[in-house]
Amino acid sequence: KAKIDMVREMEGDVSDLEILLNRANDAMSRRVYEDATARAGEVMEQADEAMVKIMQAEFSSVKDFVEEARTIGISTEDAKIHLKEARAKADSQEYYEAFKIVREAKTTLHTGIQKYDSVKSKVQKADGLLSEARRTKTDVGELSASFDSAKAAFARGELDDAESALDGVLEGAE
Repeated sequence: KAKIDMVREMEGDVSDLEILLNRANDAMSRRVYEDATARAGEVMEQADEAMVKIMQAEFSSVKDFVEEARTIGISTEDAKIHLKEARAKADSQEYYEAFKIVREAKTTLHTGIQKYDSVKSKVQKADGLLSEARRTKTDVGELSASFDSAKAAFARGELDDAESALDGVLEGAE
């Protein structure tokens, strides 16, 4: 039952495992212990196989996030450390623990990528608004300086600083 719960938490399909478990429980209630033991063994074996497949899929999917983060300048060092830890857990057949570590690394990378995309969008919006203001001969000197500062922070990967400065620029430009 515990292995089935792990597969479920890993978002795997547990329907076949539950059928096997019910058959094992039925054999136990009929006092056919040899059959019950064999079916329980099948549950354990298939649960392990399911966890391995799910964990491997998670390892595969995180690679895209690592590559995208690296490409846009987000540090991937922590993720790589966690993935090595997850690989060690997988090698010692701790599939559920490995899955959790990989999922956490993927979630962290995804959050960073979303933050980058959000700030990049704000850079583009602010640039458009400032260009529009310049065309109408509006004085944007101070906003322009803040925008340049925000772009520099963005280029350095200081997303929180860049976003904060951009929010001020956008507020002023709108």
